[in-house]
Amino acid sequence: FQQLKRYLHISEPQEMPVSQKTWWKKLEPLSSNIRTCAEECFLPSTNVLVDKMMIQSLGHSAHMIKMPNKLIGLGYKVLAVCDSGYTH
Repeated sequence: FQQLKRYLHISEPQEMPVSQKTWWKKLEPLSSNIRTCAEECFLPSTNVLVDKMMIQSLGHSAHMIKMPNKLIGLGYKVLAVCDSGYTH
């Protein structure tokens, strides 16, 4: 991970209008490539599970959910696809 972080730099796209520049647009060429590779490589089995998960976070965001009765009381609620022991 440290080597990837050292050699991977994602900069702001220059050809976009200012009104369309958002933080995730910087990742667009890379995310499209990862998405197509993942679609080619991922072959789900017959037992696929969609489950809700909480990701703990101590930061401040409008998207965080507070659930005081859970083990992780504050964080992000996400949907995960689980297959053959792996969470995608």
